[in-house]
Amino acid sequence: MVSMNSRGQEDFIFQLLVGAIVGIVIIGIIFVLIEKTENQKVYLSNESLVSNIKYAVKAPTGEPYIINKVIIPKETYFTHKYFEEETGLTKDCLILESNKSVFKEIESGLVTQNDVETKVTITCNPGFTDICNITCEILFG
Repeated sequence: MVSMNSRGQEDFIFQLLVGAIVGIVIIGIIFVLIEKTENQKVYLSNESLVSNIKYAVKAPTGEPYIINKVIIPKETYFTHKYFEEETGLTKDCLILESNKSVFKEIESGLVTQNDVETKVTITCNPGFTDICNITCEILFG
């Protein structure tokens, strides 16, 4: 029968402890990378939305621009002011509409109630009034 001295048992416990700490650090790094990836997806999705809206405003053909996957975090506000700043159009020339189960309408625009991945349709037409040279409808959902 082989017996381990107490020094060998201490080394084993120490190695086990070091292994556990290294494992926890690796799991922490993985969680940070996943979080950064999710944040990047939201950022790129928002950039795609804004660039498509700007393109639709520059070329108002009346044809819908459809973005199939827009990732929007919970409690994100889409206000007329935000789109005015991005497009140069006034509130009277922008129509914001949404799927009521995904967005809540507020006086200044829309707010998400939960994290959502949705389709956005942007339709811009040449305006025929003195107020709007271009009118755009942005439909979420």
